Amino acid sequence: MTIWEINPDPDVDPSLPLLPLRGEVTTETAKDLIRSGKGTHCGECGKPFTLARKRRGVGRVRHLDAAGRLYSTSWIFCGRCHAAMQHNGGKVSEKLVEESRQAVKAAQLALCPARGNA
Repeated sequence: MTIWEINPDPDVDPSLPLLPLRGEVTTETAKDLIRSGKGTHCGECGKPFTLARKRRGVGRVRHLDAAGRLYSTSWIFCGRCHAAMQHNGGKVSEKLVEESRQAVKAAQLALCPARGNA
């Protein structure tokens, strides 16, 4: 039997996903993504960050489920993808919104107290 357990990272401020992405919040979100190992590739194009391709922006999608729980998914973008996002009014692409929805479904499944034999 697999037991799922969700533990918040003690190094991350729990209010970080609630704050708007401006100034120091953006910097802290990017640091958190890099520290977790998720900030090595661009969230949109998937290309690795190098000396030529630098981290230029952070994007976030939030979802609220029926129980009132807030789920937040964040990405770091390269310069080209960040410029495209800004050109789109600061909105992330539909591909990333769908990825965020799938992450929410996975998190909800992990939170379910399922028991029994399959």
